[in-house]
Amino acid sequence: AAEDWRFRVQSGWNGFELGAEGPFSKCRDVGSFQAAYRYSFLDLLAQLGMDTGIRPKYQDFTLKLERNLSAHWSLSALALWGISRLTLEETSAKLSTGSSSAFAGLCLSYDDEGHNKAAFRLYWNRSRCVSDIEQHAENVYGEDQRENRYSLSAKWENRSVPRNYWVAGAGLDVYDMHFFSRSATMFMGNLYFQDEFRFSDAWNCRK
Repeated sequence: AAEDWRFRVQSGWNGFELGAEGPFSKCRDVGSFQAAYRYSFLDLLAQLGMDTGIRPKYQDFTLKLERNLSAHWSLSALALWGISRLTLEETSAKLSTGSSSAFAGLCLSYDDEGHNKAAFRLYWNRSRCVSDIEQHAENVYGEDQRENRYSLSAKWENRSVPRNYWVAGAGLDVYDMHFFSRSATMFMGNLYFQDEFRFSDAWNCRK
């Protein structure tokens, strides 16, 4: 984690970017943050009157927070958001395509700085894709695809025995999907246990 507050402003063909990061407190080690925003450089030039003929529209935002709850427990949060749009025009036809995505997640972590580590994660993810084709000012094709994903998982790691590395976990994913005029919901779960035994520093057996 950064020990001082830092701010960033930069521009390039990838976009115009703003960023900041630093600790919540300079006096106590309680956590830190990171934030970044980006905007389409070519779209910004077009708005300033310097149109290059190609004008992709996009912007995105990222935020990460980390908080120390105690000597062994910590909480982190991550959020992502982005949207893009591109339009191509000919004499009698127009193509528009766009997409958007969003993500939000929480992770509660435990580390005894000895033999055990654990993590509990909860997150949501959404994606969308839209396309339209017009000919002679009439819409001849349209597509709208959306998907939401919800996920809950837990993982435990143990190294209490020098030559054994145990990992166990479980998870559940829920998918909510919409494609054209159809909708579907799907559930997926997993449960696993893994043991890695080290015969030496060079040889190990995983089962």
